Amino acid sequence: MHLLGDARATLFFIRSDEVVRNHREESQESRLSNHIASSTNSHVLDKSRQTNHWQKIAAMKAIVLIGVMALIALGIFAVLSLMQRQATDKLVQGEGEIHEKKQEIADARAFAREGSNDPNPVEHSTGVSGPSWVGRFQHVIENCERAIKNLPKSLGPRHQSRLAPPGVYFTLTYLSMRIPSGITGLEPGTQVVCVKDEGPVLLVKAGSLEFEAKRQYLTNDLDVADLAVRNDAEAQQAVASYIAQQQQAIDQRHDRRKMQPSGQH
Repeated sequence: MHLLGDARATLFFIRSDEVVRNHREESQESRLSNHIASSTNSHVLDKSRQTNHWQKIAAMKAIVLIGVMALIALGIFAVLSLMQRQATDKLVQGEGEIHEKKQEIADARAFAREGSNDPNPVEHSTGVSGPSWVGRFQHVIENCERAIKNLPKSLGPRHQSRLAPPGVYFTLTYLSMRIPSGITGLEPGTQVVCVKDEGPVLLVKAGSLEFEAKRQYLTNDLDVADLAVRNDAEAQQAVASYIAQQQQAIDQRHDRRKMQPSGQH
């Protein structure tokens, strides 16, 4: 009996030791599994954080790129606007110059119409296109400027003008007038005698003809009268400049008289 009890006790201790050993092994396996699961979750969380970080960086790069492109587009728009404004200014300036040239042509035609006493001059269409017309007109203006500069040379070096006797004038352009039988005219350089001085207009006489002529188309300067007879372009341009100066002087005198109080003319 005593030996049977010892055997049972030994068997109990052996089974208890196995139970404890199994429990320890199960605890170790559980801790290992928990550690592996925790490591796996940490690794997945780190990867998720890294992915979110790179996504933020990509989004910031896209925003910066869009901002740079917007600045470039704004700069291009500003340059194009400036170029368009400059082109518009040049166009407006060109139109203004053309308008001034047209006005100068109209004034020149008015002078010619007044000098010839023809209220309805016939205008001939040249059929010249716009740019060609502008070029020719520019050439005419340059010739006029050159004639104005050369006017002292054309008149010759002198200290005093050679003047005609008092009351004697010479025509600077072709002047036409009506007579009972029709229309007649006087060639440039024709001598006339003043019958009555009415300021801007003179009543003159040439032979049996008596008519009114505007002062700017007459001169008592013998040198200018010699230029009026010549047919070369330089002389004609010098005469045209002289007429323009006479017209300007007459207008200035008229303006001064208008500004004076009544009773002081």
